[in-house]
Amino acid sequence: MAEVTAALAALNVACNVIAVVDFTWTLLTEAREIYKAETGASGNVTFIGTITKDIEYHDKRLEASHADNMELQELVKESRRITARLLGALEKMKTGRRHSKWKSFRAALGEVWGKSDIKDLTEKVEILQRQIARHVQMSISREVHETRNEIGALANMISALEITNSQLDISQKGDVKTLESNVMRAVEASTSANRQNFEQLRQAILLDKADLLTEEVISGIQNSRQLLSATKQLAGFVEVTNANQAFLQSLHFSSRTTRYRNIEVAYSETFEWILHDNPPLDYRGSTVRFKEWLEASNGIYWISGKPGSGKSTLMKFLYNNEKTKKCLRAWAQNKPLVTANFYFWNAGSTLQKSQEGLLRSIVFEMLRQSQDLITVARSAVIAPSRFEQDDKAWELDELLSMYTAIVTCDMDRKFCLFIDGLDEFEEGRRTHRDLLNTLRHLKHSPNVKVCLSSRPWTEFDDEFRNDAGRLKLEELTRGDIERYVTTHFTKHPQFKVLATQNIAYSDFIQLVVDRAQGVFLWVYLVMRELLKGLTHHDSLNTLRRRLDGFPPDLEEFFKVLIKLVDPMYHKQMARYFFLAVTAKHPLPASFYSFMDDLEDNPVLTLEGNVRSMSDEEDDRRQDQLKRRLDGRTRGLLELHDSDGLSGIVSIWTGEVDFLHRTVRDFLRDYQNIQNLFTQHLSDESPSLTACKAILISNQTIPSKYTRNEVRQTFRNTQFDWRHMFLFAAIYLDTSDSETELEKLLVAAEETENTARSVLRLKPRSRYFLGMAAGIGCCSYLESKLKFAPLLVTPISEDVDDNDNDDDDDDDDDDDNPALFFALHLTKDNLSNVMSMRCISLLLNAGADPNERYVVELYRPAIEKTYNSVWCTFLDAVRGGHLVLEKRTLYELSSLLISHGADLAVSPNDRDTRSTVDILTPFLGRRMVLQLHEEFLQKQVAARKMVQEAQVAVQKKRKSRKLCCFF
Repeated sequence: MAEVTAALAALNVACNVIAVVDFTWTLLTEAREIYKAETGASGNVTFIGTITKDIEYHDKRLEASHADNMELQELVKESRRITARLLGALEKMKTGRRHSKWKSFRAALGEVWGKSDIKDLTEKVEILQRQIARHVQMSISREVHETRNEIGALANMISALEITNSQLDISQKGDVKTLESNVMRAVEASTSANRQNFEQLRQAILLDKADLLTEEVISGIQNSRQLLSATKQLAGFVEVTNANQAFLQSLHFSSRTTRYRNIEVAYSETFEWILHDNPPLDYRGSTVRFKEWLEASNGIYWISGKPGSGKSTLMKFLYNNEKTKKCLRAWAQNKPLVTANFYFWNAGSTLQKSQEGLLRSIVFEMLRQSQDLITVARSAVIAPSRFEQDDKAWELDELLSMYTAIVTCDMDRKFCLFIDGLDEFEEGRRTHRDLLNTLRHLKHSPNVKVCLSSRPWTEFDDEFRNDAGRLKLEELTRGDIERYVTTHFTKHPQFKVLATQNIAYSDFIQLVVDRAQGVFLWVYLVMRELLKGLTHHDSLNTLRRRLDGFPPDLEEFFKVLIKLVDPMYHKQMARYFFLAVTAKHPLPASFYSFMDDLEDNPVLTLEGNVRSMSDEEDDRRQDQLKRRLDGRTRGLLELHDSDGLSGIVSIWTGEVDFLHRTVRDFLRDYQNIQNLFTQHLSDESPSLTACKAILISNQTIPSKYTRNEVRQTFRNTQFDWRHMFLFAAIYLDTSDSETELEKLLVAAEETENTARSVLRLKPRSRYFLGMAAGIGCCSYLESKLKFAPLLVTPISEDVDDNDNDDDDDDDDDDDNPALFFALHLTKDNLSNVMSMRCISLLLNAGADPNERYVVELYRPAIEKTYNSVWCTFLDAVRGGHLVLEKRTLYELSSLLISHGADLAVSPNDRDTRSTVDILTPFLGRRMVLQLHEEFLQKQVAARKMVQEAQVAVQKKRKSRKLCCFF
């Protein structure tokens, strides 16, 4: 847009020159009079005064003109020389003694100038007229061409904006498209007009038609002004849209809707009672029914329920239901209504189970639906003109400030929030009490109401027991469960036959419903087993025995299912459960598939080769894994698509996850599973096997992938490698040898670098080095530092700024210092190991705690920003993203300070507190003072070394002088 603004400014300067030329030419032309004065001397005075005032006006406009173009500058100077001569002539006229009326300015000029002077001025004006005409002619032609190019660039930006709008589900296309169409029409019209104007200008210059020349120049300028103004408007709109979109992206994170997508849709007609005027069951403990709360109340409505009772499914049902929106619109009373949701997920990423993720998701959804509020939100924080990726943390107080500004601004709106799974919250040192404090903040505005769901834990019951709006889900779902059981039984052909023969089968349905006690998950598992029995023509008594064998308690039920697994599969079951329980997130399906291959072929060729996989092999592995999960885990682990879409699962897009969170909790606490691991995996290292499976997975690419898809895959495999380092850390904790693991890490790095080299992506050498240090793999670290010591040497910011890597889109943090990864400063740290020895190796090899690295940005055009490893470390400790024991934190801080970490800096622009103030709450004053003393001693020692070096240099110089003297 700066180029367009400059072009408009240049046209304005040209107009000022043309105004002087036109005005002067009119004065010198005797064809007509433009000034009518009174007779006599007083008339002449008025005549002179009027002309003087006009010339001074034009001269001031010229004086204020600024032209970057040298040719235009000269034309301005020449114009001012002409105005100066005219003003000088007018000054002489004032002192003249003639008293007759002047018929024209030229006649008046003849009384103070000679004919040669008038002729000279006339010729200069003619020359200036042709020069400005040619300049404008060429400028317009150039500006139209450049503007077309700029509009082409803007069109590309608009396309990129539309893609991001689609990804973020932002509906703004119409405004941009309308502006773009208007500008394109202006371009075509201006291009056509300028072709005609160009020819007319050329003819006017050749034929020496002064009046026509001026008219055509002004006409051309007007056309160009219209074009440039339209372009400026479009560029301004794109700039604002781009900034707003960047702000939205800074709040968005890739896993924001993952949990929501993976929640099953409610079974047909299930939960509809909650939105009826007269529900069939009373709300025990609640004075306000949910529909009434939606239509008329504010504050909080708390839905509690046993594990597996269907709370998340209900919350998804409510959020998507048109009846819910209708009730809320009645509450909003014609005011704009905004709804937002968040589903805590303990098995998910850090942002999926934290307050930061909650607030980012809610604020994002509010702004996505009401983009006019983006300015309000941005003004509530110290405006980042640049916005960071989703792995970089927003401060909670910033997010709360934005939220408060949004819900309390003058733009009157109503907001309804749906927040599921409060019991799945997990965030470092923060507790559920901290979460409840945040929830209190969310409901404080009369424009906001919040629907919450959780297990009936004491802290939630204490907080919400006095709220009028509350219900216990398991007490209200008997009808839903009966409908589910009846439908599934009656759909089975064998049940239909048996039910017609024995009416007692109908009573059996009620028996199943009674046993469920409102827990949908229990019903789902039981019905799955009972329907298998029907398939095998179980009698009614046999079905009853099956039912009696299923404990009403879910955990006891899980134990029964595990016992039903064929002993032949116990080893594979133990391996699957180990992988799922150990990982902090659901793992890609390919890991499990390739881990099965290793059982048949444990010898792995450790080469960095990459192979392709056909669609047929993908389909075969997908079907195979589904069957194996069912047979080896009795459905406690399931394969689903990572996008939450059913029916299109691939070995590459699929993930393996627990049937329900209760399964995950059970397996983590179930001692018999630990015994199963010990019994069946004692002759192998499942963690090392997992590392091998991850390596094979990352060495394999679907043959149908395009080059861009392959590039994106390798850009995303950092997630996979982090899981490899997680299992590597577990292996190191249980093994005395690093030899096999070191070979795997070498093969992994070769695989990565080979593929990325072919795809012209940046290598990850510093990443692998730092992650190996982070898990304590000292042998790999020592080997790498021996042959590539420069990997820890700080990279100059100048070198980074001049990096002309062809891959402009490679915006991951793989070029961050090795020390960054060793200190576990990545967005989703998967290991709790902190190896002082490895960190010492990095520091002794030259790693600098104060090394600054680029904080990756959403917009490549925005200025880069830097942060140091030490400041990021402090920020992570302060924000609770890095949780260390007190002694470990002290030793680590001391180690970093001894290698130059600057104790005097603040972690970021938003937090100006000193390092001492930040560390004191975690270490105590005594330990922090010790660190401060070490820092001062380090500074004294450094100054002493400098002084000693200076003294040594001075002695050397004196010695040389003495040698020269003798």
